Amino acid sequence: MSDRALSLGGALLALVVVLGLLGPGPRFDETPSQPTSKDSGPRGFAAVTRWLEHGVVDAASWQHRYSALADRLPGDGHLLITRLPHRLPVRRKELADLAAWVESGNTLVVLVDNLDAATRDFASAVGLRLIHERRKGRAQDFAALLDEAAAEVRTETAVPTGPHPLLDGVEEVTVEQRVGSTLSVLPEDAARLVVPLLATADDNRPRLWLARHGAGRVLVLAGSRIFSNRAVLDADNAGLFDNLVGFARDEGGLVL
Repeated sequence: MSDRALSLGGALLALVVVLGLLGPGPRFDETPSQPTSKDSGPRGFAAVTRWLEHGVVDAASWQHRYSALADRLPGDGHLLITRLPHRLPVRRKELADLAAWVESGNTLVVLVDNLDAATRDFASAVGLRLIHERRKGRAQDFAALLDEAAAEVRTETAVPTGPHPLLDGVEEVTVEQRVGSTLSVLPEDAARLVVPLLATADDNRPRLWLARHGAGRVLVLAGSRIFSNRAVLDADNAGLFDNLVGFARDEGGLVL
């Protein structure tokens, strides 16, 4: 791992320890941890959010409709990270405006936890088609075939498919996958290239994809917990996040 990634890992470790020591004690009636930027529980992203907010790079929490991006964040070189599915519906006009903002030279990172119709529409707006491929022939896959939401989630190791600036110093990361199905990302236009950057070590199933969208880029990652408070220090997860910010954000750009 690079010195920069090790430095990030140390900073994140300190933040995770602080979150654990200073955070409120557990309560049985407590709302379960949610994958939001301010959540300090195991599924939240408070550690990476606070690292960004502590001045390493310019960052902000986006609390507006996507249609406001062009006015509030004009220009290029910005990075927007979002998790799907969204809790609130996204209007069709928003999707078109978001696609135009990316096309103008910005980067969109999509962390896909579950695949529903709204998530497919979101990806389609930037020219991508998301599908779940079922893996058959194993008894433990039966639950997933009956009910995807109830299927077991397991942790897997993913490794680079080849050299790329985004993977500098990254030897392996931990990712999560629902037993019985796997996410695939395809271009809606056959002439467009979608490049897999990370794949599972055991059976070479892609977990991270990169595609161009006009002058901008779209990255799709299967699962959001790779950067969560619980998992960001696993393997080279922190190094991948560090590289992601450095690769996708230009000088003067903002991370959302």
